[in-house]
Amino acid sequence: MCSPQLIISAISAGLSYQQSIQQQQDAKEQAERQNEIAFANRLNKERAEGLRIRQVEEREASKLFQAGIDSKKAQATVNTAAEGFGGGVLNRLVQDYLRQEGRYNSVILSNLEKEQAQSQQNFNNFVTGQEAQSAYVPQVSYFTTFASAATTFGQDYLDYRGDQLAREQAVKQAQQNTMKYPNAPGGF
Repeated sequence: MCSPQLIISAISAGLSYQQSIQQQQDAKEQAERQNEIAFANRLNKERAEGLRIRQVEEREASKLFQAGIDSKKAQATVNTAAEGFGGGVLNRLVQDYLRQEGRYNSVILSNLEKEQAQSQQNFNNFVTGQEAQSAYVPQVSYFTTFASAATTFGQDYLDYRGDQLAREQAVKQAQQNTMKYPNAPGGF
């Protein structure tokens, strides 16, 4: 016959096992969700950065295009105005303007290259940020949890059995004392 103490211990070990498995599954799901959020955050940042760099490229290309148009207009104006001057003066004016235009274009292209380099560094930082926001995904350990519950139940059983053996030993001792001293009150 099973004692109520062992039945309660078995039920407690079973519930403890279920609760531990549920906690492990919840922790795993929470870590997975945290990683999904970190990944989505990275994607959003990358999209925003991609849009930003495209806008910068378009703005700088527009400046270059406008500088080209302005250059053609200025050259035409200089050519028209200089019809009465000698070729040397005209050439120096055009070369000076082209030099200024080249410097302006170089500055624009240099700024664009810097923006692109910074953008690439931002993409690398997004990956690092995702890793920093990601959580370790623990595995659900059925065996370890079962072993822990079984050990707890086993210890309860050993305690129960030890108490039972101690009671049996006390009863035997009392019976032996009753046989030795049959006329004594209480067997002594």
